[in-house]
Amino acid sequence: MTGKAGKLHEWIVKCDKRVLLILDDVWEEVDFEAIGLPLRGDRKGYKIVLTSRKDDLCTKIGSQKNFLIDTLSKGEAWDLFRDMAGNSIDRILLDTASEIADECGGLPIAIVTLAKALKGKSKNIWNDVLLRLKNSSIKGILGMKNVYSRLELSFDLLESDEAKSCFLLCCLFPEDYNVPVEDLVNYGMGLGLFEDVQNIHQARDRVYTLIDELKGSSLLLEGDTNFYESVKMHDMVRDVAISIARGKHAYIVSCDSEMRNWPSDTDRYKGCTVISLLRKTIEEHPVDLECPKLQLLLLICDNDSQPLPNNFFGGMKELKVLHLGIPLLPQPLDVLKKLRTLHLHGLESGEISSIGALINLEILRIGTVHFRELPIEIGGLRNLRVLNLRGMSSLSEYSNLRWFSIVKDSENELNIEGDSNDVLASGISALLRNTQVLRLKD
Repeated sequence: MTGKAGKLHEWIVKCDKRVLLILDDVWEEVDFEAIGLPLRGDRKGYKIVLTSRKDDLCTKIGSQKNFLIDTLSKGEAWDLFRDMAGNSIDRILLDTASEIADECGGLPIAIVTLAKALKGKSKNIWNDVLLRLKNSSIKGILGMKNVYSRLELSFDLLESDEAKSCFLLCCLFPEDYNVPVEDLVNYGMGLGLFEDVQNIHQARDRVYTLIDELKGSSLLLEGDTNFYESVKMHDMVRDVAISIARGKHAYIVSCDSEMRNWPSDTDRYKGCTVISLLRKTIEEHPVDLECPKLQLLLLICDNDSQPLPNNFFGGMKELKVLHLGIPLLPQPLDVLKKLRTLHLHGLESGEISSIGALINLEILRIGTVHFRELPIEIGGLRNLRVLNLRGMSSLSEYSNLRWFSIVKDSENELNIEGDSNDVLASGISALLRNTQVLRLKD
């Protein structure tokens, strides 16, 4: 061992004092001997503390103990923010400062960076920073370049494009949202994101593998719902994800429950590949929406007073994934020749037999709806791999289906879920009662 590494090794071994070495923000495996650090047992009273955003890295290099550093509580975050900002927070700025601290999501580096950057600044600047944080535009905020760069580096160092795509799909949902793993599976299958995956079961396994990688890189968190498997995004990580998705992949993400319209920048629609629009109410939908490159549309509105116009999908012929949470389904759907995944919930009434025209549909998921008949046309979806009727607990009146095909191999599943096993049994029986053609294929 020569050079600086040799000198460091010699000094550590001969030093008669306790030695603590800190390796901060490590991203790759470390060859301790190559950089002059004694191996375990060569020197007593000698410790190495290593910090990393990748928890599997610590295991790979043989760490003795791993400690998870959690985010700060709301009270701790506010105390840190106030200490860093000093006397800048007067009575006028108190509410704004508190909201900014909350937007940091307990992330110390973001809290310290913002508090120091805003110290001594005018109320206008404080207000502008808060607005940017709420709009997930942290890249342009004073002093936040370093925070953004660190989080972006975590994304850039992901080993596969599949992991990056899965990560970006998670930013389509609101802050603090429990993102259903099954949605990621269905979206990924529809978009064809998974290499060498032949069926829904393999896709599900792949998504769990990707989630494990993303959690290991501190980009995803465990969901906190008991009703379904889910993941969450830290608010600041989500902001970075949205910024990356907007800039590099032409996503439009707008999850503001207070807004009542579509984003007004119509030029962006022509080049966008993904649109996520979540609202409480939408007062008016665009009539001639041209999105020639759009592949995924997520549109959910809790209290939609205005139905989507007919031929709404006319300018979306490349659409592969459609997730709608609205009362009425627009007609027609036959222009969506490339659609592979369709998720409908919240439908109150109306004609849905047009889904029979979706000749390439592979995944159909119908959630909580307020009608009691399935259209006959579902039986003709020859490429259907997954039929998920979650939320349709009363199937006793779904007796109008005349043709149904269940392909019994590893590539297909019939997923019918209800409130109890009795409901499921009677529902499946009713579903098939009047079926004249039933194909069971091994």
